[in-house]
Amino acid sequence: MYRLCRLYRISGVNTSHQAAEKITNISGAEISVLADLFDAAVYGDAALDSQNKEIIINAYISAYEAFMEIKKKKKKRRITTA
Repeated sequence: MYRLCRLYRISGVNTSHQAAEKITNISGAEISVLADLFDAAVYGDAALDSQNKEIIINAYISAYEAFMEIKKKKKKRRITTA
């Protein structure tokens, strides 16, 4: 969650779910499950099994790829409008 907030330049959020909502609004990447597991691990002291870790990795990759796609589209717009 911390890395995604830095990547998306998200600040001023108090919870992981607020951050996940902003990421979804920006990129369309649905990462609420990542926020749930983040909260369970960080605040609930829950141990994550390999299945949960895989879910987290896949959600992170999805959000990262969505961000990169946005970045790529912005770059194309700059090139075509220049």
